[in-house]
Amino acid sequence: MSWVCGLLVATGAVGSEPAWLQAGPMLGHVGTNEARIWIKASRDARATVEYSDDGSMRRPRRAGAVWPTVADDFSVTISIKDLRPATRHHYRIRLDGEFATARPYPSFVTTPEPEVEKRFRFGFGSCVGRAGYLDAAAWADMARTNVNFFLMLGEGDEPELVLEVYRVAEGLVAVRKFSWAEITGRVLVPRNP
Repeated sequence: MSWVCGLLVATGAVGSEPAWLQAGPMLGHVGTNEARIWIKASRDARATVEYSDDGSMRRPRRAGAVWPTVADDFSVTISIKDLRPATRHHYRIRLDGEFATARPYPSFVTTPEPEVEKRFRFGFGSCVGRAGYLDAAAWADMARTNVNFFLMLGEGDEPELVLEVYRVAEGLVAVRKFSWAEITGRVLVPRNP
């Protein structure tokens, strides 16, 4: 029986399935001219990121060509450099040249130049309730409000934590006053769907 296994491995019949994304892509640091994207592949495979400021991705640029290995649990971070500031960039992942992400492609916006003032929206939240069906409505509402940054605080049963984070944020930036319901995320789901 062992000679059959050896023959299968030697001919490439075992372990030749295409690589796929086991986790990610997850966006990391985004700066004025750069961004980092983390992925975890299903096996060792050449990983690249294609990106473009055109959502159709007709003429994408490439970054990466890195190999996630078993020593790194097939996880890698790919850096994209020379991006334009304050620009939406769409991206997709390829593993061994094959697409590993589907449309609609994820995107991010690079930060503006440091001396440029810009409006910035952020939100606070936590779990949205004890019933799982409440989650979808909350995330849809956040997408509609175009939040630039969202701070996930943990359990909504900890109102002291939510209020303390709000107090800290209030001291850092000028924010409009929220009601208690908005701070705890209850305004995101004013009624059961």
